[in-house]
Amino acid sequence: MYQQFAVTIAISVIFSHSTRVAEPALSALLLRPKKPSRDRSSGPSMFNRGFGRATDAYVSFSAILIRKAC
Repeated sequence: MYQQFAVTIAISVIFSHSTRVAEPALSALLLRPKKPSRDRSSGPSMFNRGFGRATDAYVSFSAILIRKAC
């Protein structure tokens, strides 16, 4: 029974160590800044602009209602 427990601990330590070693490298790959592109398709789409305007209008309207209620 003790041998199985020791093997389990050894395997978990190896996995833990490998993830701690790989974590900075993966973070560097995933969090790399995007290169600016001159392609028009990479900019905000019409949907994103419309959604942003609708969100701004909703927030402004909500702020007015909250001010009037208080």
